[in-house]
Amino acid sequence: MRRLTRWFSLGGLSLLLMAGCAGYYAETDPPASQVEVRVAAPGPNFFWVEGYWRWSSRQYMWVPGHWERSRPRRVYNPGRWERNERGWRWHNGQWRHE
Repeated sequence: MRRLTRWFSLGGLSLLLMAGCAGYYAETDPPASQVEVRVAAPGPNFFWVEGYWRWSSRQYMWVPGHWERSRPRRVYNPGRWERNERGWRWHNGQWRHE
């Protein structure tokens, strides 16, 4: 029984990884960013993360912007699309040390 459970777990993980790779590169140019209305910050020390277009294996889907708590001694690098020979690739935004 343990072997069967382990096999299904590994199979599920493999499918998850393959599904993630399938939508990794976009086939077409990303649309222009949408204009968003920022709601008031939920409190002091919050940073607005802009919305972006996410590739969903066949089409782009808009992910709305949101507020994130600022992190001490860190700077936020926004996400970005980059083009290479395979298509358009999204790089997630991330916090880095100053």
